[in-house]
Amino acid sequence: MKKILFVTGSMGKGGAERVISILSKNYVEKGWKVTIAMLLHNKVEYELLPQVDVVNLSYKYGIKFGFFKVIRSIKKLVKLENPDVVVCFMAQNILLTGIAIKNIKVPFVVSERIDPAQVKRNFIFKHILNKIYERASLVIFQTKRAQNYFNEKIRKNSCIIGNPIKISCFKSSNTKHKIVNVGRMTAQKNQAMLLDVFKSIHDKYPDYTLTIYGDGPLRNELESKIKELGLEDSAFLPGVSNSIHKEMSDAEMFVLSSNFEGLSNALMEAMLMGLPSISTDCAGSDEIIVNNENGILIPVGDANQLYDAIENLINDKKLRNSISKNSTESMKKYEEKNIIDKWNSTIENVIESKK
Repeated sequence: MKKILFVTGSMGKGGAERVISILSKNYVEKGWKVTIAMLLHNKVEYELLPQVDVVNLSYKYGIKFGFFKVIRSIKKLVKLENPDVVVCFMAQNILLTGIAIKNIKVPFVVSERIDPAQVKRNFIFKHILNKIYERASLVIFQTKRAQNYFNEKIRKNSCIIGNPIKISCFKSSNTKHKIVNVGRMTAQKNQAMLLDVFKSIHDKYPDYTLTIYGDGPLRNELESKIKELGLEDSAFLPGVSNSIHKEMSDAEMFVLSSNFEGLSNALMEAMLMGLPSISTDCAGSDEIIVNNENGILIPVGDANQLYDAIENLINDKKLRNSISKNSTESMKKYEEKNIIDKWNSTIENVIESKK
């Protein structure tokens, strides 16, 4: 029986964690022994098969105080499990794991999950991380932009695998004058700009509504902003939805207002559903959207262009229909089965090359 060890911060709701949940199911069904190690938090919010062994290696007082304890725990687990491959997600977890298994001969696949140019990493962190990436068996990036951030040695030892996406339904044929956004309520997602722009849209097109699905630390600020703008009857924050595709299937368009991304699952799912989508020109979006063909790209933080793009879709039904059709077609290569097949072949190749 082959063994695979996934390493992550936690199994809370997030893009990397979702990929791990999908891959863990895939490998259990292939007859592998699957273990997931959590380094930062003891949180499991994805449904996992009972055969998956989830190990909590987090330190109750946080990684700042438990740095060396967590490293020792990782080393002990890897020696105990003796996996055929270790697959680690997110830079902080990669750094911890890379240090822990430096002298252990085990195939080590790492996956960068954000645009590295947009996150603050001090010199020491970046130096150690780069060294770990250089000696890893393989580095997996989500986008070319993230891949091109690193040196030639790392780029040569890397590949790109997009996010696996799966939807429960397609866009309804009976849409409402509804604009939707899905994302954690943080500064990164810049939903405040979307609300400002929607205020101007609503003043001119009063029958349009905006619904922002999700939750997060800026929820109270966004609620206050809705009140300040007088949008209580037209802008809504229903929270996290367990039937998100069904709820947004009647929308006229999807808007991603983020300042940066790794590769937005929400955007990709909306596009696969056939929702005409507008996105800021952040990492990932610029590689999956051909402007005015399968979506609309606007500069990051540009409220004026966001307004123009929304108004353009409101007034141009032909464009909406064209983008809708093209977006669905362009996202099929990211459907879950296709991406799982890529991961399978990639990991198998790593294991075979290390024999």
